[in-house]
Amino acid sequence: MASEEVESRGKTPRFEWYQTDGSVVISFFVKGVQEANLSVHCRPDTLDFKSVDDAGELYVAQLNLAHTVKESCENKILRSKVEIKLLKNEAIRWEQLERKIQEKVFTVPYSCWKYAALPGSNQKWNQIEKELKAAEADEKPEGDAALMKLFQDIYGGGSDEVKKAMMKSFYESNGTVLSTNWQEVGEKTVDVKAPDGMEYKKWSP
Repeated sequence: MASEEVESRGKTPRFEWYQTDGSVVISFFVKGVQEANLSVHCRPDTLDFKSVDDAGELYVAQLNLAHTVKESCENKILRSKVEIKLLKNEAIRWEQLERKIQEKVFTVPYSCWKYAALPGSNQKWNQIEKELKAAEADEKPEGDAALMKLFQDIYGGGSDEVKKAMMKSFYESNGTVLSTNWQEVGEKTVDVKAPDGMEYKKWSP
């Protein structure tokens, strides 16, 4: 994220991040920060950062985290940066630091188009919603789609331990193992299990 002037808020600092199995470490590149001029607030899904550099310049940042963390964090002030260590709530690999707003995409039946052309009527939009729900209910997934729906249902209705087990086993096995037993996979690395008659080999450039 490039530093830029934000009126009445200060500048947005440049930052980098890396992760381990249990934590995420974010480095904000602000020089000469003093303890008295540093403010860090960590909440389950956001991080607020505010500091002043050695030239008296104010830096402010708010990060909407991709996954939840514990509300306690560790700060380390170095000469050219401030390191903040966040503790993950789940031992999963983050694909990105900040979450993005995702919208569900529907395939709208042709019968609904006439309503979409006339916004402003709650009755019309309620009818659209009913037709969409009915269309989704009538769709019966098959093959891989049915298997994926089964996994989604198990994950959605599972306990925290079930979810952790599914994420850990799937990630560590490169998608070849999916376990719901945390006691079985929690304390060991889940090995890759190739399909019958096939051999798994690591790719090398």
